[in-house]
Amino acid sequence: MENVILLNQDYSFMKIVDWQKAVTLLFQNKVEVVEYSKREVRNYDSSYVIKIPKVMKLIKYIKNFYKKMTIKFNRKNIFLRDNFECGYCLSPGNNKNKLTIDHIMPRCRNGEHSFENTVTCCNSCNGKKKNKTPEEAGMVLKKRIYEPTFYDLFKDKVSMYIKK
Repeated sequence: MENVILLNQDYSFMKIVDWQKAVTLLFQNKVEVVEYSKREVRNYDSSYVIKIPKVMKLIKYIKNFYKKMTIKFNRKNIFLRDNFECGYCLSPGNNKNKLTIDHIMPRCRNGEHSFENTVTCCNSCNGKKKNKTPEEAGMVLKKRIYEPTFYDLFKDKVSMYIKK
């Protein structure tokens, strides 16, 4: 039905939970509602109505939350980290411009299959680079390559839900 943003006590993003979990946390007095959505849930005879939260904040602060979370290395998370743009020419991925994953140090030269060695790449840049390093191909990497955190991947999605 609807997802709810869960913030730590200091308003830092924690995670997205489903509405059932959000209502459970609300009834357990573990959260305060920052903003409600337009949706509501009713019991079978409509005698009880619950407004679904859109954004909630924990009452107690949870320390070191992000240190416990590791991001799975996969295609989707590489695209999210790189904002669906080519790491070499910064062109966006769309129907005409298909994006691929490029290994900065090619795998045929013992390059790792990791966040630190991969970047989103358009077909034309990937064809130009082939099995070379960016330096050998005369290309410059314009994206910062790093292992993302949960917050790095979803901060843009969270900010559009929170009113400033």
